[in-house]
Order: sequence, then structure tokens, then C-alpha cells
Amino acid sequence: DASSPVIERNYITANTAITGGGVYLVKFSGASLTENRIISNTATDAGGGVYLKQSDALLDQLTILSNTARLGGGFYAKLGSATFKRSTVVSNTASFRGGGLYLDETAATVQESFVYSNSAEADGGGIFVLRSSEAKLLDMDIRHNLALSNGGGIAIYDSDMNLKGNTVISNSALLQGGGLYLD
Repeated sequence: DASSPVIERNYITANTAITGGGVYLVKFSGASLTENRIISNTATDAGGGVYLKQSDALLDQLTILSNTARLGGGFYAKLGSATFKRSTVVSNTASFRGGGLYLDETAATVQESFVYSNSAEADGGGIFVLRSSEAKLLDMDIRHNLALSNGGGIAIYDSDMNLKGNTVISNSALLQGGGLYLD
């Protein structure tokens, strides 16, 4: 594993990449991202704002705003056990899945965060979860997200995960599960 970087109080904006438009972290144990503003970044594939893979990271008090990607407009996590908390994920867009957050094969804990006004052209306007049985969504506020297919607020596929204490209000899906879709 790589070192344990501390990324704190930065303004990361208007960047582009294939993956990780704003921030790209792979194979880090103990990385810490705190009080960063990650705004208006673009990834043509995954993680418009933040891309996290095979990493155990703490993400705390982030503002993830107006980022775009095919998967995970705001945040993309795969194969790790990140803790994502006390953050705001607003107005991010995915051209496929996970407008705000995309969690794939991860044991991430996402808690005490706001996920507002994100959109996906397919599933999971606010949050998209795939094959993540150890993932947790705790005490979240998920509002005004839009999916053009399933799961306006949250779309969950092949995951036996823990959802507790969440507020899911005024989300929309053009097909099934305006608030919550499980398959």
C-alpha cells in the first residue's frame, strides 16, 4: 500500500481526466481528505469529483458540487472501506449511474451527509450501490435527486446492506423507486 496522505482545506475545481476529475486515490491506506471543496470537475469515465479505489480513506466535511462523470458524478468508490461523513454532495451529474455517489464492491460507510439535487441518466440519481453488502448509509439526508430510470434517491443492486436513520424526500425516478429502489 502507498503512504497516508493528508489532503486538507483545498479548493479543487475545473479539472478534467478519464477517472478522478478532481481527486484520484488508488491503493492508499489511511488517506485523509478533510474540509475540501471539490467543484466543477469532469471525468469521462468515473469519479467526476473524487475517484477512490482499493483504498481505506477518511473523507470528512467535503463539499462536492457540480461535478460530472459517466459513473459517480460526485464520488466513486470501489474495493475499499472508506468512511465518508459530514459532507455535502449537490448538483452532480452522471451520464449513466450514480449522480451523487457510486459505491461498487465497497464496505464504505456513508453517514451524516447531504445528497441534494443530483441526477443520473440511468439509475441512482442521488446514490447508486452495486455488490456492496458491507456498505452502510447512516443518518443521511437525500432530497430532490433525479434518475431517468430507477432509484431517484437511492438505487441498490445485489447488496444486502445497512440503511439506518436516513431521510429520503422528494426524489424522482422515471421508472421505479422514486425514493429507494432495491434489486
